[in-house]
Amino acid sequence: MHTQLRRWVALGVVLLAAQALAWPHVNRIIASPVYHRWVYLSAGWHSFNTTALSAGADPIVRVWGPLYSGSTYIGDGELGHDDDSGGGTDAYLWVYLPFANWVQVIVHAEHGGVGGTGNLVQDGTTVLATGATFSGNRLGAGGAYGATTTYETALAPGGPADTVLYGMACDGTMLRWDDNSGVGLAARIASTASICYVILSSGTQPAGFAFVYLNDWGTDTDGDGLGRALENELGTCDGNSLAYCSMVFNTKDSDRDGLSDTAEICGVDDPSFPQHLPRWGANPRHKDVFVEIDYTTDFTSQPFTGADAATAQALFNTGSAADLDNPDGLPGVKLHLDIGVATAAGGDVTLYGNWGGSGQSSDPSYPSAADSQRAVVRRGLFRYALAGLGDGGGQGWMPGDRLGWGVRTWERYVASFAHELGHNLNLGHEGHHTWGSMNCKPTYRSLMNYAFLGGQFSLGANTTAVNPASSYEASGTGGDASYLAGNPFFLTATPTQVDWNRDQLINTWVRSPLTWATWVGCDAMTANYQNLLDGPFYGATPDLVKLNDRLYAFYTGADERIRYRQGVVSGRDWRGSCPGGSTVGATCMTWGPEVTVPTAANARGVSALQFGSGVMLSFRTAINSIRVLHSTTVDASGNLTGWSPDTWMGSNTTQEPELSLMYVDPARFGVSQVAALFASEAGQHRWYTATALGGAWTAQGQVLRTDGTAVSGNIAPGVVHWPNRGAGVSHASIGTACGAFPEGVNNDIGFYCYDKPSHRFTRVNALRAGTQVNRKPTLAYHTFRNDSGLPLNGDTVRGQFWMVTVGGNAPTVWISDPLDASRPPATSTDFRSWGAVGNAWTNLMPGAGMSIYEDLDLAAMKGLWAFDKGGGQAYFQFFPLFDGTPWATLRDGNDFRVMERGICRGIKDDAYCGSSGRWGY
Repeated sequence: MHTQLRRWVALGVVLLAAQALAWPHVNRIIASPVYHRWVYLSAGWHSFNTTALSAGADPIVRVWGPLYSGSTYIGDGELGHDDDSGGGTDAYLWVYLPFANWVQVIVHAEHGGVGGTGNLVQDGTTVLATGATFSGNRLGAGGAYGATTTYETALAPGGPADTVLYGMACDGTMLRWDDNSGVGLAARIASTASICYVILSSGTQPAGFAFVYLNDWGTDTDGDGLGRALENELGTCDGNSLAYCSMVFNTKDSDRDGLSDTAEICGVDDPSFPQHLPRWGANPRHKDVFVEIDYTTDFTSQPFTGADAATAQALFNTGSAADLDNPDGLPGVKLHLDIGVATAAGGDVTLYGNWGGSGQSSDPSYPSAADSQRAVVRRGLFRYALAGLGDGGGQGWMPGDRLGWGVRTWERYVASFAHELGHNLNLGHEGHHTWGSMNCKPTYRSLMNYAFLGGQFSLGANTTAVNPASSYEASGTGGDASYLAGNPFFLTATPTQVDWNRDQLINTWVRSPLTWATWVGCDAMTANYQNLLDGPFYGATPDLVKLNDRLYAFYTGADERIRYRQGVVSGRDWRGSCPGGSTVGATCMTWGPEVTVPTAANARGVSALQFGSGVMLSFRTAINSIRVLHSTTVDASGNLTGWSPDTWMGSNTTQEPELSLMYVDPARFGVSQVAALFASEAGQHRWYTATALGGAWTAQGQVLRTDGTAVSGNIAPGVVHWPNRGAGVSHASIGTACGAFPEGVNNDIGFYCYDKPSHRFTRVNALRAGTQVNRKPTLAYHTFRNDSGLPLNGDTVRGQFWMVTVGGNAPTVWISDPLDASRPPATSTDFRSWGAVGNAWTNLMPGAGMSIYEDLDLAAMKGLWAFDKGGGQAYFQFFPLFDGTPWATLRDGNDFRVMERGICRGIKDDAYCGSSGRWGY
């Protein structure tokens, strides 16, 4: 409220119900209206008196105006005051003005807590007020404080939006008064010299609580403007001398939430937008997080509700006071959300409300909207959140002060909001990086973890560290692990044991994909990826093949030439066959330069196979013919040499071909294994075989089911031999080949295995809905392994099929149930979808599929894709641990212990927040 000439205002006052002999420095008291009016008086004597008082009313009348020494104006002051001169408790006051001027007439109650109403009459005839409120009482008693002490107010939750202070001398004379020198409409009397008590008014506002402080700022030692006696009463810190402040890094911020004690006690002033943090619930002894929530033009009004605010708050309530280092000893992080919607009746006015900042954002991007839509004064005080149209996905700076997430009018995905806010508070998907930097850790039960997005923040209940490269299945998680039997892990688990590698046995030390989770994009398979090339590529599926100790990555360039890069891989070892190591962040292997394969025709997709002593390639040309060639030698650098000419092998297709090894009947082929080429020709799957590297190709006709019907499909299959060869073992006697065949006009995946006696293919599974593809699927057979990289229990057969499909632009992984020599994939092989290879933002380059590869001489499966980065550009990326088995110590942890300092770091720098706290974060 701003006092202006020619305007009258009603002001209010309230005092402590019981007066004290000395002023307390910290007060939360009721402020109520008092009469305060501007009146123009002519020169001479004037009278003011009260009449018609309500029962118990005892008003004091004061007149404040210009003071003169002779005819010289010397400033404003009290012209006079009266209590009971009108008879009984009525006041009657005479004042004299040597010159006509404006004065202020103030009427307040004399006794504590005893207010009332009445009339105010000027000069015996002019009725200035009828039934006006004369409330209030003095606050404080005893001697005056000095010039280095102030009286200050702060607006309290649910209280009046305005306060006024009147400062009185010990003889009852009003010496000073203030309306708006505090934060916004709060009051501040800068000097308490000669003032014995003050009167607090609510201005024109209804009665309600307000904060009043006696600030002995002259004793301030830490530079925050708050005096030592005031901070002692508040329980905040003025330096480190007190025991409870001895470990506080920045005593200007006693609770280390990034909000200074001064801001939390008084607020932050601004000419156009004062920040009334105490009115909105700030507590200098408790972790507070303020967030302004805006919404995009997808919505006409705020979708986030008060009920959503309560749901979010519940997620932050579970942290203990000790974990959060809350000086007040109370649990939880207190949220304060400006959503632009008034608090509902009976609601928590400190949790959410319309605090002047929230609204519709014209900028749909949360990082830039935080700067363009959030008021400058709020930077370093409020975090910024932008709700846009979506289904819960979002992003947030870590640590930081801004986030965005997708909502619907019928679903605001509050857990997603809390997740992104958690990033602002320095939590990653793994919690803290020292707990093991992998998403979807099965023991980290936190809503920060993609596997548990709808849950709570973690309190660190699981005590056992787990390692994908070396998992001890008999020890479980250190807590009750039975929750892992459900969504999204579907593991066989008891309270003390977990079948981490999903082989349906409890083993000792195994390699296991701990961070696989259904439907969730966990980046479990992309650990330690390497960018092999950056540029445009032809939109076709790349391929991986191993020859001796080298791995080759083949692909088709944008100029339709076949190229590869190659590098040395180690054997079956704990490093996952990575010479450079498999710890998270390690570079698996060194790749040689890009090499072009000599071909006479351009290529639009390539498939590779190690066969005999060399490498065989098949590719589709620009005129849709299928051509083949092979290399028979390798130079000292590992590059393939001795390439044959590329020749047409009698087949045409509009799709990519597929090369695979097949175990076959020697009686039919004269050998136990052949190279097989599969292609979709005019909507029919057809296949060809060769018995030697460089040998002639024999057409085998259509791919036929065991009932004699043809398998039709418009996209080539992904085919792999079963079981894996390598380690001097071929498995030809029991082996076969299986493929994922796109079928029919919709290209639904059917899983087929070759039947040697009938020379046909047995359909062992038609996959569930959601396996329609628009690109060639790929397959690999994964052998269960121990933590040394060797086949588990010496069994080179036992394992699972892995399949990658693409329907749209994102690849999905499917994994079969366990197979072994006693249970071959001959009759039924069930698959489960394990969700996206990467995460929610993963897309492959248009037209490109994904390659996966494993043999017995590798300790971990490998993957290869062309990741779409937009604008026709792509990254050619290699995944050395595609089976999700990096060497990593993965722990559970307490999220709130990370938040303890992370809350501060999101809005302030380390110089302000200090180093890690008691928890080391």
